Amino acid sequence: MIQAYRHILRNYIVFRGRTSRPDFWWFALGQIIVLVVGLILTNVSTEIVGSILFLYFLATLIPTFSAIVRRLNDTGRSFWWLPWASASHPSRSY
Repeated sequence: MIQAYRHILRNYIVFRGRTSRPDFWWFALGQIIVLVVGLILTNVSTEIVGSILFLYFLATLIPTFSAIVRRLNDTGRSFWWLPWASASHPSRSY
């Protein structure tokens, strides 16, 4: 999981090419784990942990979008599918 997470973060500016299905879903799982842990910790200390969680997701916004675009490329779809892929259920889009 950590290797896939690093791979996505290292290629954050690459919007061409492909991302393997396992790399994409391990990255998605990592994002979910950070979110859940952050939400649990937010109940303890709202301002500090909430700010850190916001900054984390702001920092990973571009890598997340680039991973989605590369995954769409892998399925034969273009960048313009991004709004539809974001709005629909992930299992149907990726």
